[in-house]
Amino acid sequence: PSVSPENRFLLPDGAVGSLCMGPSMDSQIAHALLQACLEAGRLLGEDTRFLDELEAAIRNIPAPQIGRHGGIMEWLE
Repeated sequence: PSVSPENRFLLPDGAVGSLCMGPSMDSQIAHALLQACLEAGRLLGEDTRFLDELEAAIRNIPAPQIGRHGGIMEWLE
């Protein structure tokens, strides 16, 4: 669980929430970090096994989803 600091959602009972599983911001931070590690590893001639693991991890990060109003969807649901 994590928090989307700039977004809130309305629950069916009318309560407002921001705690959720895998907000888009977390995926974007993880993607940027792993991509930077991959690029640095290539520049440094890092072990290909490690680079393969980074590439596999990047592929497992959920891609940003675009909502009906054209914005990035913050939550999985």
